[in-house]
This record gives sequence, structure tokens and C-alpha cells, in this order.
Amino acid sequence: MRQWLVSGIKRIVEVIVNYIRGIRGPERQRSRRPWKRDTGTWLPINPTQDSSWLQDALATGAVLAFQWDARSGTSQRSANAADILGFGPNQVLTAERFLAQIDSEDRESLKACLRDVRPSSPAYSISFRFARPDGRHIWLEETARGEFDATGRLLRLRGLTRDISLRRRLEEHQAALLTEFDHRVKNVLSRVAAVVAATRGQVGSVEEYAEALEERIASLVNAHELMGQSRAVSLSELVCRQLAPYAVAGNSALIGPDLALSSEAAEAIALVMHELVTNAAKYGALSVTGGQVMVQWEQGLDGALGINWREVGGPTITDRPDSGHGLSLIRDLIPHELAGKVAFKYATNGVECTITIPAAHLRGIDLGPRGSGSR
Repeated sequence: MRQWLVSGIKRIVEVIVNYIRGIRGPERQRSRRPWKRDTGTWLPINPTQDSSWLQDALATGAVLAFQWDARSGTSQRSANAADILGFGPNQVLTAERFLAQIDSEDRESLKACLRDVRPSSPAYSISFRFARPDGRHIWLEETARGEFDATGRLLRLRGLTRDISLRRRLEEHQAALLTEFDHRVKNVLSRVAAVVAATRGQVGSVEEYAEALEERIASLVNAHELMGQSRAVSLSELVCRQLAPYAVAGNSALIGPDLALSSEAAEAIALVMHELVTNAAKYGALSVTGGQVMVQWEQGLDGALGINWREVGGPTITDRPDSGHGLSLIRDLIPHELAGKVAFKYATNGVECTITIPAAHLRGIDLGPRGSGSR
């Protein structure tokens, strides 16, 4: 795409001087002779061929040339103006109508540029939004220079108007990506700070602290790998990734539709799943042969997401843990970050955790159905 733009602009540069000189009259035109580069000689001029080159170059670069006569108020435009501006060949496009199609805010800016044209400042360049008759809105960039008489009175304007809609869309897309990047960086930093705070005091040594912190941050990394350039993350893929290090045949089952999560929900759920998986691997169903973890989720009638984590076949639970092992992180993270709810149940052979998250953290993207599955 960039090569196409460069090629078009290069062709315009090569012929625009001929065009500007050509509209000055036959006397000046007869004095022009193109230069033949290979032999260093001047070639005879073919006005028809020159015009064809110009029109091709203007069309390639989505550029129209114009001239406006300040005394009569009339304007002339190159033949490709109808294609760019969306007017039919039989439609008359006066200067007044052209101005009327410009966005009202941008119109005032263009008028201000025109008022400022004077012998000491004869040129201007401005971008503005233009409404085509077919309803399309495009961005135009106009560059022009004024010509004046001996008294300094404006005689005419000559210039180029280029369709820069594609460039503006790319710039807007880039700005959106930068905004998203900034948002994610801030979100990650705040999430890491929360993880550091939650990990502090839950371990007995520096080595244990570093290991726990590293594992929690790794769970965030996994979530971000799923995000890519999208703000939606597959819930089933997220759960699968967190279970993957401990999954063997038949020790885990996932049941639920493949819903899409916002980036904020994905990060929080990744940490929660990491804590649940780690606890199960150290103390619960994943720490013994025959133990199993079942993760089931569904979207309620109100749109809220319900996730149920249930362990069966694990070691007998003799005491109800009120804190530690990441439970405090889960209890704090979901309500604080996602305005959700968390509830724990402690059966004799395993932990059950139910999480409810508001519908606002789901994205309306169909990632395809997902039935029950075992790992």
C-alpha cells in the first residue's frame, strides 16, 4: 500500500509542473520541452500526451487539481474531480456548493485559511471532512497558492486536493492501538501491584515469595498471549491454559459455551484460575491419583457469567481454610476488579468455588460452541 502511494505521488511530482505551466497559456506552453534523460536532449512536446500523463498521475494518487478565479468566483477542476468528490459528469460543482459539502467546523477553518492568503503568506495547507452526494464522508487535504496583481489583490488560487481518507483511517487505527496499549500497560502494572501485595505475607521465605510471585505473573502473561490485538479472550482457552501444566487423562473436565471475555475480566479470571489450579495441585484433587477438577460455566438470564469450580476425589478436608493459599486474593480480586461475587464451599473430598461476573465483562462475539470435554 505504501509503495502504491509513493508511486502515485512520484508520478504527480513529475507532471505537476507541466500542468501548472500549461494552464498559463499557449505562449508559455510552447517554451516547454521535456528532458530526455538518457541522451541529455530536449524532446518535442505532445500536449495531448502530457494531459494523459497528468490525468493518470492524478487518478493514481487520488489527487485533483483546481483553479479558482477570485474575480469571477468560478473554479476549474481536473477531470478526475467527479470520481473523488462523487459528483456526476453533468452536475455543476460551484465553489459555493463545494464549501457547503464541507463539515461545518472544518468549513470555518478553511474560510479562515482563505482570508489569511496574502502576498506575504500566499500558500496554505489544510485537511477537512467532505460529504459526498452519495452519503460517504471522506477526508481531503488541500494545498494551494495564491497569485496577486501589482497592488496585492488576489487574482486566483491554484492547488491540489488529495483524498487522504485511507491515511486518516490508518492514523485513527494507530491512535486506537496506542490508546489500547496505554490502557493495557496501566492495567497490567496495577494488576502486578495487586499480585505483589496479595503475595506478601502468604509465604514463609524469600524463595517461596519469589516463586509464588513468578507463577502469578506467568498466569497474567498467558492471558495476554490470548489477547493479541483483540480485546476479547476465549474463556475456554483461558481455562485450558491454566489447567494445562497439571492436566492428565481424565483429571479435569470443562463444560460450557465458548464465551468471550473483556481484557480486564480475562486478566482477573486468569489469576483466579491460577490460584485454584495451584491449590488443587498442592493440596487438592490434582495432588492425588483419581482426583478430578470440574469447571463449568454458563450465562444466566440476566447475562451474568457464572463459573463453578468443583474438586472431587481429593484429600479429605479437615479444616476450613479462611485465608492463605491465594484464597484471599480470589476473594478480593473478583469483587474489587470486576464487581462480581465469590463463594466457597468445603466438602470433605474437595473445594467448590462459585464465581459470578456481571454481563458487562462479556463480549458479544461468537467463538463457536463448546460442549463438555475432559483432559
